[in-house]
Amino acid sequence: MKPFRLQKVLDYRHRLEELGRLALVEGLEQEAQLVTRLEAAQQGLGKLYAEIEGFKREGIDPHELLLYEAHCSRKVAALAALAEELDSARRQVMSRREELCEASRDKKLLETVKSRKQEEARQEERRRDAIVLDEIAVQSFKR
Repeated sequence: MKPFRLQKVLDYRHRLEELGRLALVEGLEQEAQLVTRLEAAQQGLGKLYAEIEGFKREGIDPHELLLYEAHCSRKVAALAALAEELDSARRQVMSRREELCEASRDKKLLETVKSRKQEEARQEERRRDAIVLDEIAVQSFKR
């Protein structure tokens, strides 16, 4: 049976699919890390707010209260930046997922073409074998 003419293209598509799968895994890991960092930042901010409330009940110097509130503002801004980074990572994961689906479709298409060509080659070989067998039968019948 003759080799599949597009085998190099099929190998390339396999490689693209594998690279897409690795990129998706990397993106998912990055997203998970960002979720962990965001949750930790939210917990830290919650603790800071609880600490400020405790200081307010006990009585705190207004200057120190301003410092704590400025610190809270920086934490809120950092939290917003983390949330934006997480949204970006999620968009990137979706994009990588779509790229992987497209690469898989392309590879599957070529695999289908390859299997169809192989089946056609097998049928052609069977047809040739049948012709040869018919010729042998005719020759042996003539004797």
